[in-house]
Amino acid sequence: MSHGTGTAAIASGKNYGSSKNIIIHDYPVCRTSSGCAFSYIDLGLQKVLSYMKNTGKRSIINLSLGTSGANTYISTATYFDNLFIDIINQSGIIIVSAGNDGVDACNYFFSYSNYVISVGAHDSSKSRSSFSNYGECVDIYTAGSSMPTAYSMTDCSYVSYVSGTSFSSPLIAGIIANYLYQDITLTKDQIIDKLKTNIYPITNCPSGYCYGTYYNC
Repeated sequence: MSHGTGTAAIASGKNYGSSKNIIIHDYPVCRTSSGCAFSYIDLGLQKVLSYMKNTGKRSIINLSLGTSGANTYISTATYFDNLFIDIINQSGIIIVSAGNDGVDACNYFFSYSNYVISVGAHDSSKSRSSFSNYGECVDIYTAGSSMPTAYSMTDCSYVSYVSGTSFSSPLIAGIIANYLYQDITLTKDQIIDKLKTNIYPITNCPSGYCYGTYYNC
Protein backbone atom coordinates (compact mmCIF):
# COMPACT_ATOMS: atom_id res chain seq x y z
CA MET A 1 0.00 0.00 0.00
CA SER A 2 1.13 3.55 -0.69
CA HIS A 3 0.39 4.39 2.96
CA GLY A 4 3.06 1.91 4.05
CA THR A 5 5.51 3.29 1.51
CA GLY A 6 4.86 6.80 2.81
CA THR A 7 5.36 5.95 6.47
CA ALA A 8 8.55 4.00 5.74
CA ALA A 9 9.97 6.85 3.64
CA ILE A 10 9.29 9.42 6.34
CA ALA A 11 11.23 7.28 8.80
CA SER A 12 14.15 6.34 6.56
CA GLY A 13 13.65 7.63 3.03
CA LYS A 14 16.70 8.67 1.00
CA ASN A 15 15.49 12.25 0.58
CA TYR A 16 13.00 12.92 3.36
CA GLY A 17 13.66 10.33 6.06
CA SER A 18 14.38 11.51 9.58
CA SER A 19 16.92 8.67 9.88
CA LYS A 20 18.55 7.66 6.61
CA ASN A 21 20.10 4.30 7.51
CA ILE A 22 17.65 2.31 9.56
CA ILE A 23 16.75 -1.17 8.40
CA ILE A 24 12.97 -1.54 8.05
CA HIS A 25 11.21 -4.89 8.38
CA ASP A 26 7.63 -4.48 7.21
CA TYR A 27 4.79 -6.72 8.28
CA PRO A 28 1.34 -6.29 6.69
CA VAL A 29 -1.37 -5.92 9.32
CA CYS A 30 -3.96 -4.13 7.17
CA ARG A 31 -4.89 -7.05 4.95
CA THR A 32 -8.47 -6.23 4.03
CA SER A 33 -10.34 -3.22 2.67
CA SER A 34 -12.17 -2.95 5.99
CA GLY A 35 -9.04 -2.19 8.01
CA CYS A 36 -6.41 -3.67 10.30
CA ALA A 37 -7.53 -6.64 12.36
CA PHE A 38 -6.29 -6.85 15.95
CA SER A 39 -5.26 -10.44 15.24
CA TYR A 40 -2.90 -9.33 12.47
CA ILE A 41 -1.50 -6.52 14.61
CA ASP A 42 -0.90 -9.08 17.34
CA LEU A 43 0.90 -11.40 14.90
CA GLY A 44 3.14 -8.56 13.74
CA LEU A 45 4.07 -7.59 17.27
CA GLN A 46 4.74 -11.22 18.16
CA LYS A 47 7.10 -11.44 15.16
CA VAL A 48 9.11 -8.49 16.44
CA LEU A 49 9.14 -9.86 19.98
CA SER A 50 10.44 -13.20 18.72
CA TYR A 51 13.09 -11.45 16.61
CA MET A 52 14.38 -9.50 19.61
CA LYS A 53 14.45 -12.60 21.80
CA ASN A 54 16.34 -14.61 19.16
CA THR A 55 18.84 -11.94 18.17
CA GLY A 56 19.27 -9.81 21.28
CA LYS A 57 18.78 -6.74 19.09
CA ARG A 58 16.60 -3.76 19.90
CA SER A 59 13.67 -2.79 17.68
CA ILE A 60 11.69 0.37 17.10
CA ILE A 61 8.09 -0.43 16.26
CA ASN A 62 5.95 2.13 14.46
CA LEU A 63 2.18 1.65 14.44
CA SER A 64 0.63 4.10 11.97
CA LEU A 65 -2.85 2.74 12.55
CA GLY A 66 -5.55 2.74 15.16
CA THR A 67 -9.20 3.08 16.01
CA SER A 68 -11.42 4.32 18.80
CA GLY A 69 -12.83 2.05 21.50
CA ALA A 70 -9.95 1.57 23.94
CA ASN A 71 -12.25 2.60 26.79
CA THR A 72 -14.89 0.12 25.63
CA TYR A 73 -12.90 -2.97 24.70
CA ILE A 74 -11.08 -3.25 28.01
CA SER A 75 -9.95 -6.85 27.61
CA THR A 76 -8.35 -6.04 24.24
CA ALA A 77 -6.61 -2.99 25.71
CA THR A 78 -5.33 -5.07 28.64
CA TYR A 79 -4.05 -7.77 26.29
CA PHE A 80 -2.05 -5.30 24.22
CA ASP A 81 -0.75 -3.55 27.34
CA ASN A 82 0.68 -6.86 28.52
CA LEU A 83 2.20 -7.48 25.09
CA PHE A 84 3.73 -3.99 25.08
CA ILE A 85 5.27 -4.73 28.50
CA ASP A 86 6.84 -7.91 27.07
CA ILE A 87 8.25 -5.89 24.16
CA ILE A 88 9.65 -3.20 26.46
CA ASN A 89 11.22 -5.89 28.63
CA GLN A 90 13.09 -7.02 25.49
CA SER A 91 14.23 -3.38 24.99
CA GLY A 92 11.73 -2.59 22.23
CA ILE A 93 10.33 0.90 21.73
CA ILE A 94 6.76 1.35 20.45
CA ILE A 95 5.65 4.54 18.67
CA VAL A 96 2.01 5.05 17.67
CA SER A 97 -0.03 7.61 15.78
CA ALA A 98 -2.37 9.55 18.07
CA GLY A 99 -5.32 9.31 15.69
CA ASN A 100 -7.02 11.57 13.16
CA ASP A 101 -10.44 12.41 14.57
CA GLY A 102 -9.61 15.57 16.53
CA VAL A 103 -10.69 14.10 19.87
CA ASP A 104 -9.17 12.72 23.09
CA ALA A 105 -6.44 10.22 22.19
CA CYS A 106 -6.95 8.26 25.41
CA ASN A 107 -9.90 6.42 23.87
CA TYR A 108 -7.83 5.26 20.89
CA PHE A 109 -5.89 2.14 20.10
CA PHE A 110 -3.02 2.41 20.72
CA SER A 111 -2.54 5.87 22.19
CA TYR A 112 -4.38 4.82 25.34
CA SER A 113 -1.39 2.78 26.57
CA ASN A 114 1.22 4.04 29.03
CA TYR A 115 3.73 1.72 27.34
CA VAL A 116 3.88 3.48 23.96
CA ILE A 117 5.04 6.86 22.69
CA SER A 118 1.99 8.52 21.14
CA VAL A 119 2.56 11.23 18.51
CA GLY A 120 0.19 14.00 17.46
CA ALA A 121 0.45 16.20 14.38
CA HIS A 122 0.91 19.93 13.82
CA ASP A 123 0.94 22.04 10.67
CA SER A 124 3.57 24.40 9.25
CA SER A 125 2.46 27.21 11.58
CA LYS A 126 3.07 25.01 14.64
CA SER A 127 -0.66 24.73 15.28
CA ARG A 128 -2.17 21.35 16.11
CA SER A 129 -3.47 19.87 12.89
CA SER A 130 -7.26 20.04 13.00
CA PHE A 131 -7.52 16.28 12.51
CA SER A 132 -4.98 15.35 15.20
CA ASN A 133 -6.16 13.73 18.41
CA TYR A 134 -4.88 15.39 21.58
CA GLY A 135 -4.91 15.13 25.37
CA GLU A 136 -3.08 13.46 28.21
CA CYS A 137 -2.27 10.37 26.14
CA VAL A 138 -0.26 12.29 23.51
CA ASP A 139 3.42 12.34 24.45
CA ILE A 140 4.73 14.70 21.75
CA TYR A 141 3.75 16.50 18.55
CA THR A 142 5.64 16.83 15.31
CA ALA A 143 4.95 17.77 11.70
CA GLY A 144 2.02 15.92 10.17
CA SER A 145 0.34 18.18 7.62
CA SER A 146 1.37 18.20 3.94
CA MET A 147 4.40 16.02 4.51
CA PRO A 148 6.52 15.23 1.41
CA THR A 149 7.21 11.54 1.07
CA ALA A 150 7.51 8.69 -1.40
CA TYR A 151 3.98 7.46 -2.04
CA SER A 152 3.94 4.82 -4.73
CA MET A 153 4.51 1.08 -4.84
CA THR A 154 5.80 1.20 -8.42
CA ASP A 155 7.33 4.63 -9.12
CA CYS A 156 10.45 5.35 -7.05
CA SER A 157 10.44 9.01 -8.08
CA TYR A 158 6.83 9.77 -7.12
CA VAL A 159 6.44 12.18 -4.18
CA SER A 160 3.13 13.09 -2.59
CA TYR A 161 2.22 15.57 0.15
CA VAL A 162 0.31 13.67 2.79
CA SER A 163 -1.33 14.50 6.11
CA GLY A 164 -2.11 12.47 9.21
CA THR A 165 -0.66 11.34 12.50
CA SER A 166 0.28 8.21 10.54
CA PHE A 167 3.13 10.30 9.17
CA SER A 168 4.02 12.05 12.42
CA SER A 169 4.79 8.82 14.26
CA PRO A 170 7.36 7.44 11.77
CA LEU A 171 9.11 10.83 11.78
CA ILE A 172 9.55 10.39 15.53
CA ALA A 173 10.52 6.73 15.03
CA GLY A 174 13.40 7.90 12.84
CA ILE A 175 14.47 10.48 15.41
CA ILE A 176 14.44 7.78 18.08
CA ALA A 177 16.64 5.63 15.84
CA ASN A 178 19.11 8.51 15.76
CA TYR A 179 19.08 8.75 19.54
CA LEU A 180 19.64 5.00 19.89
CA TYR A 181 22.51 5.20 17.41
CA GLN A 182 24.12 7.68 19.79
CA ASP A 183 23.31 5.60 22.89
CA ILE A 184 21.88 2.11 22.43
CA THR A 185 21.10 1.79 26.17
CA LEU A 186 18.41 4.49 26.31
CA THR A 187 15.12 3.43 27.90
CA LYS A 188 11.65 4.55 26.79
CA ASP A 189 11.48 7.17 29.56
CA GLN A 190 14.96 8.46 28.73
CA ILE A 191 13.97 8.72 25.07
CA ILE A 192 10.87 10.74 25.98
CA ASP A 193 13.12 13.04 28.05
CA LYS A 194 15.33 13.55 24.99
CA LEU A 195 12.33 14.23 22.77
CA LYS A 196 11.34 16.93 25.25
CA THR A 197 14.75 18.61 25.10
CA ASN A 198 14.37 20.39 21.74
CA ILE A 199 10.79 21.64 21.88
CA TYR A 200 8.50 24.42 20.70
CA PRO A 201 4.94 25.26 21.79
CA ILE A 202 1.92 24.02 19.83
CA THR A 203 -1.13 26.25 19.55
CA ASN A 204 -4.75 25.08 19.20
CA CYS A 205 -3.95 22.32 21.68
CA PRO A 206 -6.92 21.85 24.07
CA SER A 207 -5.19 19.77 26.75
CA GLY A 208 -2.22 17.63 27.66
CA TYR A 209 1.42 18.18 26.69
CA CYS A 210 1.34 20.83 23.96
CA TYR A 211 4.86 20.83 22.52
CA GLY A 212 6.51 19.68 19.34
CA THR A 213 10.03 18.33 18.97
CA TYR A 214 12.88 18.45 16.48
CA TYR A 215 16.27 16.72 16.12
CA ASN A 216 19.62 18.43 15.57
CA CYS A 217 21.72 16.38 13.18
